[in-house]
Amino acid sequence: RNLSLVLNADKQLVPSKIESFYRKDVKRGLAGLFGELGEEVFKLRHFADAFKYWKRGEEIDNTNAVVLNGLLRLEKEAEELLKAGKSLASAGKLVDARAKLTLARDIVKPGRSTHKEAAAALKKLGQ
Repeated sequence: RNLSLVLNADKQLVPSKIESFYRKDVKRGLAGLFGELGEEVFKLRHFADAFKYWKRGEEIDNTNAVVLNGLLRLEKEAEELLKAGKSLASAGKLVDARAKLTLARDIVKPGRSTHKEAAAALKKLGQ
C-alpha cells in the first residue's frame, strides 16, 4: 500500500514521459518480489500461481530477468503438458487430458503458440 502511495505521488509530481528514480526503484522492487513469489510456487509445481505472479511482475517491469526466465520455464512446462494431454486424449482418458491441456493453456500468454495449440486441442475435445 505504501508503495502505491509513492507511485501515485510520483505520477502527480513527475511528467509521465520521465521515469523518476523512485518509480524505477519501486517497479524494480515489486517485479523482484513477484519474481521471488513465482519461484517459490513454481518449486511446488503450482504452475498457475507462478504464472499469475510472473505475469504481474512482467506487467510492472518487463525487463526483470527472474520474471522473464520464469515465464520461459512455464512455456517449457506447458509444452510438456500439451504433449501429455494430447497423448491422454488419444488413449481415451479425456478427463486427464482436459486437465493437462487446460493447465498448459492457462500458464502461457494467449499469443503464444503453446496457448493456441492447447486451446485448439481443448476445443477438439469439446471444451
